Amino acid sequence: MFFHHALQLVVLIFLSLGLFGSSVRHNNVKSVSKREAGWSGELLQECAEGTVPAAAKNVPTFQFTFANEDHQAIDLHWLGEDSKTLLVLSTTTAISLFGRLYSPSALWRSVDGGRHYSNITSQINADPVSTPNGLLKNPVDPTMAILVAVSVLQRPRNHIYITRDAGATWALIYVPFKVISVRFNSHRANLVLADSAVDGSMGNNGTLYLSKDYGHTWSLVMANVGSYEWGVSPETVFISVKEPGQTNEKLKLLRTDNLFKTYRVIASDIHRFVVVSSYLFASVYKPTEEDTRSLFVSSMKKETVDWQVARLPDATKIGLFYI
Repeated sequence: MFFHHALQLVVLIFLSLGLFGSSVRHNNVKSVSKREAGWSGELLQECAEGTVPAAAKNVPTFQFTFANEDHQAIDLHWLGEDSKTLLVLSTTTAISLFGRLYSPSALWRSVDGGRHYSNITSQINADPVSTPNGLLKNPVDPTMAILVAVSVLQRPRNHIYITRDAGATWALIYVPFKVISVRFNSHRANLVLADSAVDGSMGNNGTLYLSKDYGHTWSLVMANVGSYEWGVSPETVFISVKEPGQTNEKLKLLRTDNLFKTYRVIASDIHRFVVVSSYLFASVYKPTEEDTRSLFVSSMKKETVDWQVARLPDATKIGLFYI
């Protein structure tokens, strides 16, 4: 993507499955998201400099210019059963003393692999879109996606847009909370989790909501949430929560296997946790040493959590574990 003096946005589409994944984001032209994991650093640099990458010189290419497009960043997703449908969301944000400032967004759609695009911004009312990760593709059904909008004067209530036909049409859905993040279930397309900060605060004061009908209705399932992850099974969720009297740094790790009907504590005094493939990792404070943490790991393929201490040095207050 290149911006020139006329403020036109140009997108080069390379027709090779080995070059692009399912989504790509470019910010301010020069910086590229890590989501482009299939691209080499050299290839990315060539794209950022406005040249055709050497790895793509033998691949058929074509160019489309988005007229009157002056946004600073784009988010591109492949949708649809045939992977020929592309959505391009363009956004502009700025940082001020009052937080992020959002400008009206633009949404473009292609059904021929990127050769031509139609401006479908009117379907989302040109609403500003939360960044990053404001446009999210469903991992189960490639025709489904959610767009997280930012409240505006015309629509002050919190809302999202959803599509079930690869972006051909979008439905406006009002939600009873400010959406911070959205996570799809990897087994059932209609199951969605989303969290919201309490009174705009961050840290471990979030509230967690569940939708069983793809975002049309939501139910509050947990408060004082630090983070959350779907498990291997369709109805399994892991949640870290702050208990009354605990500090924000020491949390309990809960597990539910029936979508929050019941849950149990599987670890205490944790700092952070993460799900990677079929394994659960947790950074746990040591009871005898203040501000010192050990890394524990358990397989999620078992119904019972069998924690094992990782053979790694402990982390101190200023140290972190990276998985």
